[in-house]
Amino acid sequence: MLIGTGFRVPRLATVDRRGIGILSTVSRGKHLLTRLADGSTLHSHLRMEGHWSVHPRGQRWRRPAHTARLVLTTDGTEAVRRLRADPDVPLGDALLDQRNLGGVGNVYRCELCFLTGTHPSTPVGVVADLPRLVTLVRRDRPGGSRAEHLVVPALPALLRSSMAG
Repeated sequence: MLIGTGFRVPRLATVDRRGIGILSTVSRGKHLLTRLADGSTLHSHLRMEGHWSVHPRGQRWRRPAHTARLVLTTDGTEAVRRLRADPDVPLGDALLDQRNLGGVGNVYRCELCFLTGTHPSTPVGVVADLPRLVTLVRRDRPGGSRAEHLVVPALPALLRSSMAG
């Protein structure tokens, strides 16, 4: 669910997409297509050096602000919804599924299970506090992780697109 949008191009500056869910993001070459729940698609082109970055709320972006073309702010409800979609899947497997949460690898999966006191083979449907687990993903993932440069709609974070021109 988008809780904030900031289009940094004049013709879209007044567009507000708050309250709309993100269904998926697919790549087609250098094009990224983010499907929204209202039937619209956010299309971005990465050009030669463009990229999307994922930043936890409050973390400063290290590039000049004028190079950002779009800032999307999401919350954790989408990640929780996707985790709960298949309650019989073991939590450890659900955490590794990049469609649910992005950037969680095997080591981080073990850390999350340890911090929440949940065995990785516990079915997701039995896990009492999935929102807390998603909050830990946001809070504790190291800033230098590979997930920082992925577009992952299920990940609750601040997404910034820096595209030339």
